[in-house]
Amino acid sequence: MSNGFDRLRVSAVFGAAGSLALGFVARSAPGASAPVPLTLQHSHTPGASKTEYKFKIGNSSSGPFGAAQAFGVKDASVMFSGTTFFPSPHHTVRTTVDAFDGAADLKIGSALFANPDGTVDRSLDSAGNDTVTSDTVKMSGLKVHVQHAQLKNPAILRSLYTFVNPSRTTKRVVVQVGTDFGDDAGPTILSSSDGDSTVQNHDSWFNTSQPTRPFVLIARGDRHGDSTALASSPNAANDDLTDQYALTVKPHHTVRLLYFIQTGKNSGFFALPPSGSNYQTGANLAPGGLLDGLSDAQLAQIANWRIPT
Repeated sequence: MSNGFDRLRVSAVFGAAGSLALGFVARSAPGASAPVPLTLQHSHTPGASKTEYKFKIGNSSSGPFGAAQAFGVKDASVMFSGTTFFPSPHHTVRTTVDAFDGAADLKIGSALFANPDGTVDRSLDSAGNDTVTSDTVKMSGLKVHVQHAQLKNPAILRSLYTFVNPSRTTKRVVVQVGTDFGDDAGPTILSSSDGDSTVQNHDSWFNTSQPTRPFVLIARGDRHGDSTALASSPNAANDDLTDQYALTVKPHHTVRLLYFIQTGKNSGFFALPPSGSNYQTGANLAPGGLLDGLSDAQLAQIANWRIPT
């Protein structure tokens, strides 16, 4: 590593009351640079069972935008281990891997955002979320960086895309955020924010199911209009989601986009898809702890959610 530190490693454990305690392996200091790709890995441990959630972050060409390198979430997995009591007590281990072929990739105009070197910043934010921040890259006249954070609920990954205009002229760019669910037959849409099983531009979230893969919920925002579009929508014949935004960034201003991915085990006891209730509107995000660690200034700059101020 460039600063001589080993990579930061953090284990997350829920106590009996459901609160989260962070246990550190004394390898590094918060804010150390870390090599990519890297895996964010934390666990939910109620009673005698344990569910471990992993998100692999880095540059890859396996996502929805083709062969070029993009910085995003390359894979996710869920592993359950523990004692089950139905139909009889026994220890069991179930692992669901390969949640998608690539998620949360960013495209600006015709160019993909890729981390320019082999390291990123890894730290705990003010709320204790395990956070990876890319380098800043100048694209289409904007300074762009991406932040992925595994939240204190370790099943959730939060992605924050930041676009800063350092110039004296307004910049207008077309931005896409894409996910490849990896099943050529297309994922099954279990539910969405409007109550049906299709993904439409007005949906703030949707839930997917695929054989042998974790459940995946994508939360994409409740603010949609003429400046937004679904360039590609997952269905029985398509395994890609591509959200498109026409962003206007005024001189010396910042605009952000905020996305969430939540995974869940899809087999065995208590295998339920993630609930969308915390993502229905921007007003539901804070009570669920989904905005913890973000400042008021950052929240005011988010374009795709109506977040109360």
